[in-house]
Amino acid sequence: SFFDKKGAAQVISEGYRPLEARAAKLAPVSASKLEANLGNLKTKMQKGTLAPSEKFIVDEVDAVLSKIKDGKISPDEAWAAKRSLNEKLSKLLFDIPQKTAQQRARKLATTITHELDDSLKLTAKQDPKFYEELKSWNAAYGSMAQSNLASRWIESSLKYNPTTAGLMHLFGGSAMKVVGPAIAPYEI
Repeated sequence: SFFDKKGAAQVISEGYRPLEARAAKLAPVSASKLEANLGNLKTKMQKGTLAPSEKFIVDEVDAVLSKIKDGKISPDEAWAAKRSLNEKLSKLLFDIPQKTAQQRARKLATTITHELDDSLKLTAKQDPKFYEELKSWNAAYGSMAQSNLASRWIESSLKYNPTTAGLMHLFGGSAMKVVGPAIAPYEI
C-alpha cells in the first residue's frame, strides 16, 4: 500500500462490504464489560486538567458509551465506533507535535479498540465466522494504516530535508509521482 494507497484501500473496502451487511443483521451483544472498563478509563483521564491527548480519549469514550443502550451495543455500532476512532487517531497523531503525547494517545486509544474488539468477539455465538473474518480484514487495514503513516512521514520529511531527495531516486516510479513535486526544487 506504500505505492498504491488507493488500490489497497479499495481492496480492503471490498473485503469489509459483505461483513458490514452481516454485522447489521447481528443482535446487540452485552456491553457491561465495555461500559465498566471505559467508565474506569474516563475517570482516570479526568483527574487533573486534560491534555489534548487525554481530551481526545475522553471524547472517544463518551462517543462509544453513547452507543450503549440497555446494557447492550449492536455489533455494527461497535465496529463503526472502532473505525471512527482509528480515523480520528491517524489525524490526531499528526496534529500533536510531541512524540510522548502521540504515544500516550495511541496507547489509550488501543485500550478503547481492545474493549470494542472484546464486544465484537461476543458475536461468535451468533455467527462463528464473522469475527474471524473481521479480524483478518482488520489486520489488512492495520498494515495499510502503518504504511500510510510511514509514507506521510516520508513525504513531510522530504519537504523539509533536501538531502533525502536522492533516497527517493532509489525508490523511483510511483514514489516519485507521489513526492516528486515536493522534492523538485531540491533536484540538481
